[in-house]
Amino acid sequence: MTPAICRAIVQNDQIPYMPYKRPMTKKGFFKKYEYVYDEEYDCYLCPNDKILMYTTTTRNGYRQYKSDPKDCKDCPLRNKCTKSKNMTKVIERHLWEEYREYADEIRHTMEWKEIYPQRKETIERVFADCKENNGLRFTRLKGLKKNQQNAWLIFACHNLKKMSLWRGKNRRKPSKSSIYPSKYTKKRQFHFENCLYTIKSLCPRKWIIVLQFLNLRQYDHLNFVHSIHRR
Repeated sequence: MTPAICRAIVQNDQIPYMPYKRPMTKKGFFKKYEYVYDEEYDCYLCPNDKILMYTTTTRNGYRQYKSDPKDCKDCPLRNKCTKSKNMTKVIERHLWEEYREYADEIRHTMEWKEIYPQRKETIERVFADCKENNGLRFTRLKGLKKNQQNAWLIFACHNLKKMSLWRGKNRRKPSKSSIYPSKYTKKRQFHFENCLYTIKSLCPRKWIIVLQFLNLRQYDHLNFVHSIHRR
């Protein structure tokens, strides 16, 4: 959950429903949220009520706030705050940190608790299926544009499979005297028939290539991607 992603979602007039990530602070030390940020004076207050003033901004867009070594020298909480040799506590805050804080506030609402559990039932299943069955775990092309087109093709084929299942709910089941090999069970046989029907109707010219792409493993799908582009 980076500040850039949260900013892009908010500026797109969408509500960010982000997961929770535990603080990566060492055991026995203060967490970042225990240092209070003052927006009016643009500074941080440590648990001992000392001020961390702004010093500089890094190339990555993080503003650095540092404490006064004189305040940290005799501080009774210094062992829980920092182990710096120069006795200076440094806190970094991104320029777009307010967008991430806004997303974190939404996490405590009832709407988030109702919507976020649907992620494992929808989005995560789509990515898991595409990674395991359609070779989306690794990139085998050079360049952002080529990999983007390859990802679009993979998700397009995945959507065809989902549409075939939706259509299959309203179609009659195949008879016992089916033309497909006996190794298919009735469920897989019914799914294959609906998938073939959907692909033929949506891709009348290249339905054979798309059907082959649907059944590929993760190591040999690249040749079919090039064959589609060549045709």
